[in-house]
Amino acid sequence: MVGTSWHLGRRWLLLAGVILAAGCAAAEPAGNTVPGLAPSLTWRIDRTPETLVLALDDARAVYRVEGATLRGPGGQAIAAREISREITQRRGGHGGGPYGGVGVGTGGSRSGVGIGLSFPIFRSAGSSGDERHTEATFTVPDGGRDLPGWPQDWVVDVALTDNTGAASTATIPVAGRG
Repeated sequence: MVGTSWHLGRRWLLLAGVILAAGCAAAEPAGNTVPGLAPSLTWRIDRTPETLVLALDDARAVYRVEGATLRGPGGQAIAAREISREITQRRGGHGGGPYGGVGVGTGGSRSGVGIGLSFPIFRSAGSSGDERHTEATFTVPDGGRDLPGWPQDWVVDVALTDNTGAASTATIPVAGRG
């Protein structure tokens, strides 16, 4: 009987470890981060022969995309034909949001199940509880056949402003890990 309860306790402990590891992995931003800017801003590029779409996700809604330009090695410039912005109100306690959370944990004693509550006390700058998703769509002339160095030598310059109004520019490679 003692061996059975020890075996069940190890299962609970293993389950708690798996849940904790999954929670830590989920806290990391998905996608490619933009060098020099907040790690909450990630990007992805989707290409078809005639279209390039740059998707920017800001998990804390710190940055707003003001404009985007596709630039070639010889100074060629193609402005985004469309920029779409979407703000989503996040629910839950992630990133200093306005809501708390409930968690279940285990311990090594006989009464190894517990319940924990969390609630925000301090909120950091830029932790509005919102998430921002922006897509900049470009038309690629002739599927890029007449563009020198397409796509490996091309970049997207993105003009951004943060929550304080400060302007910055992010340069994202077209042939990057999108």
